Amino acid sequence: MTYIPFTDAQKQAANLVEFLRGRGEPLKREGWEYRWQRHPGVVLSGNRWYDHYQREVGYPVKFLQRFFGLDYRDAMAQLLGSSATLTLLRSF
Repeated sequence: MTYIPFTDAQKQAANLVEFLRGRGEPLKREGWEYRWQRHPGVVLSGNRWYDHYQREVGYPVKFLQRFFGLDYRDAMAQLLGSSATLTLLRSF
């Protein structure tokens, strides 16, 4: 597998809310946060997410690794809109 470096700016630009909206995922705005309707315990705030049921917190890459089964490279490619070949998303 080819190493693809991602800059800190690219990592910070990853917008989880826009990514999920683009995939047609159901989000409900609650004040300044969004609740992911597919997993009601998951709340998105800025570029962080919180899983209140599992008491887990993280950033967009970890979210895609946790909920969609992607590795780091594929998660960044998805978030940045790359046309790179990606692994299949696991169903949940």
